Amino acid sequence: MTSRVNTSLSPNSVTSQNDPIAKIITAILKGGPPITIRRVEESGDVVFSVDLQPHGIKQSDLERSAFLRTVVTADFIGEFLLYKHLSEFLALLTTTHDYDRMVKEFQHTHFGMGRQGAVLVFRFHISKIYDVINSDLAKLISTVTE
Repeated sequence: MTSRVNTSLSPNSVTSQNDPIAKIITAILKGGPPITIRRVEESGDVVFSVDLQPHGIKQSDLERSAFLRTVVTADFIGEFLLYKHLSEFLALLTTTHDYDRMVKEFQHTHFGMGRQGAVLVFRFHISKIYDVINSDLAKLISTVTE
């Protein structure tokens, strides 16, 4: 379904001239592409995607980008999209049937990212949504009690 994320990147494998990562990141940050939540698996993994073709990104751009095959890029883009579309993801916590097992027993570590044509497909654990909510709530409480 999706390709694996590469954790190694040699310094000579990417130059600004041959890697379209700036174009891809700009399309995501400025374009605000909508996400599609595909499913929540029994393990608690959430799979969602974002189609970049309407924002001028082609399959060949995604194929040429070595930076897209790094964990740091998957985490950056995945985290950005999670926060940008948090309200869409929040609904998943209310519809999770086995909340204690799915959300509290496991811990999100990294986003997985692959591609299907000009579509980026992400995977993360639902516990990340819970962590984001708790972090935001803790910040809110600390500002109220100061």
